Amino acid sequence: LLESGFVLSNIPTSLISVGARPPEEGDPDYDFRLKQDGEKVLTNTSKSLHRLEGYLQATQDLPSPRYADFYTTIGIRANYFNLIDDFSLQPRGLLGVTLGPNFENTDQLHLLPVNLRFMYGSYVQNPQFYQVVLGKENPELTSSLARHYVVTLEKNLISKPQEIDSTTK
Repeated sequence: LLESGFVLSNIPTSLISVGARPPEEGDPDYDFRLKQDGEKVLTNTSKSLHRLEGYLQATQDLPSPRYADFYTTIGIRANYFNLIDDFSLQPRGLLGVTLGPNFENTDQLHLLPVNLRFMYGSYVQNPQFYQVVLGKENPELTSSLARHYVVTLEKNLISKPQEIDSTTK
């Protein structure tokens, strides 16, 4: 399975501020009365924000032994944001296996099959408009980066409902 997509957006944005700003995560010195050189920061600015994002990913079943179905997904997301003139590539990946025989035609609950997945993803979040334009200009401001490592174990615990025979009532 091959998947792709893209988003191109143009967002006209305006900001009018007399000093107040939202708190920054993890900022112990946060002061909502944002001041610069002892004076409140008065801001009235507009900018057109352009964002281009695209992704490409492929999922493939892998050669598997009996009672184990291996599959993998690999992908990449690209992102450009004009506010900070930043381009990023964000790789993603998944390796999964379904273990055990399939007991679809029985009414009993079984421990198998189970799905086990190992996932990795690199994610970028661009700064908000107010972070860039309020206060002193910060040319060092960049996107936030998070790397996720996830392991999941999944088991369906609900058996299929029994079909009602119309001859027995």
